[in-house]
Amino acid sequence: MSVYHEAQARIDKKVIFSKGKFEMNLRSGSEVGISDRLFDHFKTCMDAQNRNLAEAQSDGLIPVEVSPNVVRFIDPNAPILLGMTKGGGVEIPEGGTTNVDFFWSGCDIYISNEMLKGISDGADLASIIATFSAALPAATPVAAITAATSAIVSKGASHLASDYPNGIIIDCDLAPGTQHTGLIRPQVPGSMVDM
Repeated sequence: MSVYHEAQARIDKKVIFSKGKFEMNLRSGSEVGISDRLFDHFKTCMDAQNRNLAEAQSDGLIPVEVSPNVVRFIDPNAPILLGMTKGGGVEIPEGGTTNVDFFWSGCDIYISNEMLKGISDGADLASIIATFSAALPAATPVAAITAATSAIVSKGASHLASDYPNGIIIDCDLAPGTQHTGLIRPQVPGSMVDM
C-alpha cells in the first residue's frame, strides 16, 4: 500500500457523515501519524466534497448514507431503481445501475450495461461527458465525470459492454488540481453497492 493510501486509510477511521456533510475529528496530521501537509491535502479534498454535497442538497436531492461514510443521493421526484435491504444496504440490480457513491475523498461511478451500450465507440469526449452529466447526480464532480469518460474511451464502450453484462464501477479519488482514476471493476447483481 502506498504512503498516500495508508494515510488516507488512517483518516478514513476518523471521518463521519453527519448533518449532510463529512466531518473529521482531527486537528492535525500528527494525531494519526501523518504529515500536516498531507493532512491539509485531505482536509482540502473533504472540503471540496462537502461543497459538492451542499450543492446537491440545495438542488433538492436527499443524501442517504448507504453504509458508513458512503453517501448516495436520492431524487425525491424520480423512481428509486435499487432495492433496499433490511439492513439498510443497497443491492445492485441485473444489468447494473448508473449512479454515484460519494466518499469524503472522491467517488465511485457506476455505469450500467445499458448506458455502456448507448455510447458508441469513437464518440467524441464532449458528447460522452454530456451523456454522463445528464444521467449522474448533479453533485458529481466534473473531474470525476471526465475521468470516467477517459477510462471508458481508453477501453472502448462496446468492449466494456460485452465484457461486463452488469455494468462497471470506476474508482475516482479526487483532489483539487489532480484526479486519480482507479481500476474499472464489475458491478455484481445482488451485492452491496458500496463494494
